[in-house]
Amino acid sequence: LLAAAIVSLIPLSADAGLSFAGRCHMGTCASYSLDDWEIVGANGKGSLMKVTTRTWQSKSPNGRKSGGKSDTSYVFCSKSVPSMIYNDKEQGGWVASALAPSSPAGYSYDATIMYFAACHGVIVKTDDDFDTYARKFGYKQPEGALPEDIKLAAPEDLLKR
Repeated sequence: LLAAAIVSLIPLSADAGLSFAGRCHMGTCASYSLDDWEIVGANGKGSLMKVTTRTWQSKSPNGRKSGGKSDTSYVFCSKSVPSMIYNDKEQGGWVASALAPSSPAGYSYDATIMYFAACHGVIVKTDDDFDTYARKFGYKQPEGALPEDIKLAAPEDLLKR
């Protein structure tokens, strides 16, 4: 039963090259492609997925793009603790940052779009989509503040918590 619940969070077919727009903020717009993703572990709270993405920037949503740098991060597909895990290049190690799927804060807007793409195979296109998809996939609105970021030696360490 637990395995079925975890698998229900993951899209059945991971179409490589899933592309989507991110947030435009202070004269810069981001766009992404989710090139590869795979489940690398699971526990009773969810599944850890390794994701390979590319990121581009432009001055407007339809402007000329630059970048395309490839990066690896992780998402923790979970109804109770949805999270994005990124490499902290300045301090070393990894950081797990909790997400609010129905109403992301500005700093986690693009990470939440990435989360929905990786964990559910859907593309958030408007602000209303966050709440629509959160309800569709059974997420509850967080009560109070999100948990503090968690420092990790390796992304898989989140599964031990």
